[in-house]
Amino acid sequence: NTDFEQIADAPVASTQSPPHPRHRKEKQEAAKDVLAMPPRNDAFKEVQSRHRKSPHVLSSELVDFQSNAATDDSRIMRLPNPLHLETNISNGSVRSSSAPAQIPQCPSNTNYEGPLFGLSSHPGFVYAPSALSPAMQDDLAYLALSEYCEPPHRTNIDQIPVKVGVECNDPGATMWELWKKENGFSPVDIGRTKCKDMTGNKRQRKERKEQRQLKHYRSPLKLSWATLGYHYDWTARTYTEDAKSPMPIQLQRLSENLARLVTQSDQRKGGFVASAAIANYYHTKQVMGGHRDDLEFDFTKPVISISLGLPAIFLLGGKTRDEPPTAVLARPGDVMFLAGESRLAYHGMARIITSAEDAPSAASSEDIRAMWIGAWPHSGNAQGAGNIIPNSEREAVRAYLSNHRININIRQVLPDDVERITDDMKPPLS
Repeated sequence: NTDFEQIADAPVASTQSPPHPRHRKEKQEAAKDVLAMPPRNDAFKEVQSRHRKSPHVLSSELVDFQSNAATDDSRIMRLPNPLHLETNISNGSVRSSSAPAQIPQCPSNTNYEGPLFGLSSHPGFVYAPSALSPAMQDDLAYLALSEYCEPPHRTNIDQIPVKVGVECNDPGATMWELWKKENGFSPVDIGRTKCKDMTGNKRQRKERKEQRQLKHYRSPLKLSWATLGYHYDWTARTYTEDAKSPMPIQLQRLSENLARLVTQSDQRKGGFVASAAIANYYHTKQVMGGHRDDLEFDFTKPVISISLGLPAIFLLGGKTRDEPPTAVLARPGDVMFLAGESRLAYHGMARIITSAEDAPSAASSEDIRAMWIGAWPHSGNAQGAGNIIPNSEREAVRAYLSNHRININIRQVLPDDVERITDDMKPPLS
């Protein structure tokens, strides 16, 4: 999906004759006609631009599922949690009729037992506030920074070829190690990427080497996204069987458990199979344009979205960009689902809310700790969250999250009865 159209004359090769003046004039007139056309009604982009450019957070426009006034917002619907049926809301904070008298400090829940919400305007959209414990968030962020953006998974950096004439030798340092060194969290002296300039004679190469600072090819400053499992091809707009990496087992088990919140009553064969994921890494000025996740081969399964780090303004639109989107405040630890009629809705992100901005405060609840996910489900056994991230890494991870947002989206690519992608398969909307 493109937000604009650009018209440009292609350069004429030297072996060809220049275009006839009449043809050149016709092309110029055609370009003027296109530019003179009235702008397309893009309500999604207008709302996104308003939130992004506003000097302050437009709190009055946000749907906030953790606000004290959430119960008075007519846009919000309370949904039953199939994994914990006896919950209710009192004075804006979460209460559970079956919550233990003594709330555990380190709960071992592998399922989310808190409240679920939806939007009256978007059937199928489900929101689980504070679904992940802080320890679970630390683990996920550490995995996203240290493993998910490294081979065999793919990143946006891997799509950019090294400049011609420069040979870059990877010293073995990961992007996370480089970030720690650049931000004062690593005592280990990690070498710079050694780039050997192969142009010019030996003396010229030596002089240039002394004059310039060597740059990292796989720099954390360049990192925008990483794909796991089936790698989505943005150019071809498709998934292929020969382009995939193993799905991390922790993320696979966690997302399959989360999917039960919206597929529990689904009588179709099979559950949710996590076969592809995209981790997006945002700094405070980045946004995500409106788009649809419409290239999977099965739309009956949800897209699961996990928020880590800084809060953000998430936009949920309709089936076209002409429909104005609803702005939702997404906080760290929240999980949302695009399912049912909202599975193919346009969505994006309008703004990262920094710690210096006046973001709405969440309603406090002592009971929430008894209902969030605090343990990793793995092969039938639960591993307490917070054990994946080493204690020596915790300070650095939290420092990163204080200035960045990580969003992890998980999806099922294939229908339940299909095991692999074949050449003749096409997405339903292609």
